[in-house]
Amino acid sequence: MAMEISIYSLLEGATRATGTVAVIDVFRAFTTAAVALANGASRIVMVSTVEEALALRAAGIGQICFAKGARLAT
Repeated sequence: MAMEISIYSLLEGATRATGTVAVIDVFRAFTTAAVALANGASRIVMVSTVEEALALRAAGIGQICFAKGARLAT
């Protein structure tokens, strides 16, 4: 059986979705990045794990670490 992939957006898309559904929230990440840059951040480094973020900070790359919208302890 072939897999069918459909891409929908927002509330209208949610009402049309059937079967197994994956929801990807890019709005919060984009908003956080835009606010950080608007407030003086020179760059944003995306990582896959909390451990990687903390290792980069320990190496002097960055000062603030965030994970899923929550600030990690400094």
